[in-house]
Amino acid sequence: MEYLKGSIMILVIVLLLFLLLRYIYIYTCNKQFQRDRVSKLMRTVSMNSIYFVFVISLIMSLGLYNMVVLKADNNTKQEEINNMIEAMSSGYDNMQFSNEILEKVYNEYNTFFAGHYFEDGQNYVICITDDSPQSLINLLEENSMNYKLVEYNYSEIYTLYKVILSNPKLTEFKGVGVNYENNLIVIYVPLGYTLPIDLIGYLEIGIISIVETDLTWTH
Repeated sequence: MEYLKGSIMILVIVLLLFLLLRYIYIYTCNKQFQRDRVSKLMRTVSMNSIYFVFVISLIMSLGLYNMVVLKADNNTKQEEINNMIEAMSSGYDNMQFSNEILEKVYNEYNTFFAGHYFEDGQNYVICITDDSPQSLINLLEENSMNYKLVEYNYSEIYTLYKVILSNPKLTEFKGVGVNYENNLIVIYVPLGYTLPIDLIGYLEIGIISIVETDLTWTH
């Protein structure tokens, strides 16, 4: 919608300038060459030149506007993607851990750490990979911490998250999120949408889930 408004504004401005130039030119010619046939012919040729300049100006103005808008739009989208990646990658690094065990698991067993979520809105559940050492399991059980065994660690989820956000089809998605409880990435897509072929493999192994929705972009 904003793009359409901008294009219409460019068209109106160029048209007004053309009409103004045309009026000034005709007024000047009528004053100077009212009875001169040769001058009238030259005036006609000059008017054709003005039409040509108008068309060229309009095309160049719209083309320049498109370039500026597209570049700004791409920069905005890239900035949003970078912010999303940074938010996920630094989420735990910059987190003020309110739970000492969660912090200990993240720092000392990072290879096996797979995120966390809240059960019933208040109880921590720490996700760890199913190849976690017994010492990690003992740590959680001794401190009465709920935990869940999953397949992929945080690093693997984060890597795939970056792959999805760099996909050329990203703008067709309605949203991307991480579901630590189910150890997968959720991609929200329009109704009836077909997932890009390079992501189908991830869908088949269960690290991606597709949710069709008619809601607007939710990042």
